This record gives sequence, C-alpha cells and structure tokens, in this order.
Amino acid sequence: MNLNSKFKEIVEDPGFRVVAAAIRRSTVTEQYHKSKGNQVFEIEYGLFQDFKRKASFPDQFIGALSEFVNSYNAQNARREEQLKGKGGRRRPRLTVSELDSVVELIDKHGSEPVAMLLIAYGSARDPRAPDEAAETAASSE
Repeated sequence: MNLNSKFKEIVEDPGFRVVAAAIRRSTVTEQYHKSKGNQVFEIEYGLFQDFKRKASFPDQFIGALSEFVNSYNAQNARREEQLKGKGGRRRPRLTVSELDSVVELIDKHGSEPVAMLLIAYGSARDPRAPDEAAETAASSE
C-alpha cells in the first residue's frame, strides 16, 4: 500500500469522520456559539495542542483521546438531563464502534498520522455539508 492510499483509508473511515466531527463540535463550533452568546458546552481549549504533543506516543495519544471522549459524552449526557425532552441544541454521542474504528486505524497506521489527521479534520469544515455552526445557531435553548 502506498502512502497516499494509507492516508485516504484513514480519512475515509466512517468512525474517523465521526470522531473528527465531535472534535470540531467541541472546539471551533462551540467557539462560534460562544461568539454568538449561545455556548452550552465546554470549549476544549488546548485539545489540538495536546493531541499534537502526544501524537508520536500511541499510549499517550490513546489516553488523550479517551479523556476527550469521556468528557464529550459526559457533557452530552448532562445536556440531555437538563433538557428532559425539550428543544435545544444537542450533540450526538460517540459510540464504541466509532472508537473501535479509530483504534484499529491507530493499530494499523500508527498514532501520529491518525492524530494529525484528526486535528486537521477536527478543525476544518466539510464543504459538502452546511456549516454546523450556522445550522445550529438558530436553535432555541
């Protein structure tokens, strides 16, 4: 397998895409909401730097990713409790199968390319879909 197809395999993995979207929601999307006075989730300041620092060390990167997933899903559960069936902005939780996909990618390709691509995809907007921030900005609390 050549290098280009290795990276393509990583970024086209559905679990990778979902985890990258969760990273985006916890960073740039929530910063957008904060700028509009609509912040409801914690902003994961320093997440990209933490991932970058630990990218070369698989155990450390898995630890940082695990902490992120735990925090992200805990915030989502707390938000569901607060809303109790009412309208308001929510985020989808990350699943075990999505994490399994990312762990498999790390085992196969190494932690550094997966981590660096999660940072890149976590900070970039998908041009094929409407901007999440603009889409949810009109949501009522």
